[in-house]
Amino acid sequence: MNASELLPAQFNAATWFVDRNIAEGRGTAPAFTYEGRTLTYADVHELVNRTGNALVEIGVEPEHRVLMLCLDAPEFLGTFWGAIKIGAVPIPTNTLMRTADYLYFLDDSRARVAVVSAPLLAEAGPALAEAKYLKHVLVAGGVPGQFLSYEERVAKASSVLTAAVTSRDDPAYWQYSSGSTGFPKGAMSVGAQAILYPRRPTPEGVFEAITRYRPTLFFGIPTLFAAMLAVKDAEKRFDASSLRLCVSAGEALPEELYKRWRERFGVEIVDGIGTTEIGYIFISNRPGHARPGSTGVAVPGYELAIVDDDGRPVPRGEIGNIRVKGDSTMAYYWNKHEKTKETLFGQWIQTGDKYYQDQDGFYWYCGRSDDMLKVGGIWVSPVEVEGTLIRHDAVLEAAVVGREDTDRLVKPHAYVVLKDPAAAGAPLADELKLFVKDKIAPYKYPRWIDFVTELPKTATGKIQRFKLRT
Repeated sequence: MNASELLPAQFNAATWFVDRNIAEGRGTAPAFTYEGRTLTYADVHELVNRTGNALVEIGVEPEHRVLMLCLDAPEFLGTFWGAIKIGAVPIPTNTLMRTADYLYFLDDSRARVAVVSAPLLAEAGPALAEAKYLKHVLVAGGVPGQFLSYEERVAKASSVLTAAVTSRDDPAYWQYSSGSTGFPKGAMSVGAQAILYPRRPTPEGVFEAITRYRPTLFFGIPTLFAAMLAVKDAEKRFDASSLRLCVSAGEALPEELYKRWRERFGVEIVDGIGTTEIGYIFISNRPGHARPGSTGVAVPGYELAIVDDDGRPVPRGEIGNIRVKGDSTMAYYWNKHEKTKETLFGQWIQTGDKYYQDQDGFYWYCGRSDDMLKVGGIWVSPVEVEGTLIRHDAVLEAAVVGREDTDRLVKPHAYVVLKDPAAAGAPLADELKLFVKDKIAPYKYPRWIDFVTELPKTATGKIQRFKLRT
């Protein structure tokens, strides 16, 4: 049964995820840890209600957009669920974006209110000043300056709030697909406690947090797992024994990273894929039943299909475009009519990812549609070549793009980040080419290898191959 079928036609998501925990007796249980403080479920419930009322008092109505430029901090929780509870639409945005990005989000969404963590004002301030539709700005965690104080407004607001009546067709929240914040999806629906980490997640900083707070679940991206594996003597300097499971998403997790992490820390990484447009992970491995290197199998509630460019199903084992059907899929792209038509096909959404399904039903990611290479008339997945390069002991990260040779034919070109930059040179480049030839089909080996100190990435850690192509 699809999870959405368990919900009534009219309900409010904040009631389901926040109020329900109070009704079920978890009010005194710890919900979040933040900078040495513990917030119980009752604390979160009160924060949500007070924030929702504070938003109403400055004129926010149902369906109004509320832009969130919030760190992983209490103001994120209060604003996200408080806005939903009053029927408004919160828009969590990535905290590593630039001024121009924030201005675009504000104007495109026509947000009337923004809630901003004070440390982000330096970058966001000019956008807030120029935004066309913005009426009020609430600043949390610092001096508000010319804006309103989030803490003052929330403290004065009532702690009692009746949830607005909304339906399954009302938008709960928006996200811009260029990136997402690390907000704790679902953590409050299982009675668990989550750690809010407002600082940039450096490898050593994350290890320190794991050692200090002793979480049992750790969510990361492949880039972060690779960087943490590069920390010398991490298993001796830090204590990761509390972890019982790790979860990866954002990009495909190479088999080599999975194996190295499990060997070093004794815990498995469950890889999966979700998209902003679908709002949830729709393919995932299972604890104890993972196939390293694959994305896993369909998550209950979602149907999958792999089709060619004309929408026809391809035989199992062949690469095609993944399509997904599920109730969490977006209705459309705001202000993007043509893009919506290119992406939605009735009840199905085409994600732009290339996949194939093996004989056991596992799905294997091959790359974004624009990233695929055709070498000698045969499709080559950059992800496969990158995963092979990472298996070499000298390689930390790799990205592969297409490049034309002197005959104007496309061949793989690899950009490689080494564990030891001093090892870069022609001998190692030749060694890596032979290494790939020996592991996968020889025509897939990179004809050129450039050693770089870092790869261009989005704010969420995804490799930007288009920048390498240009």
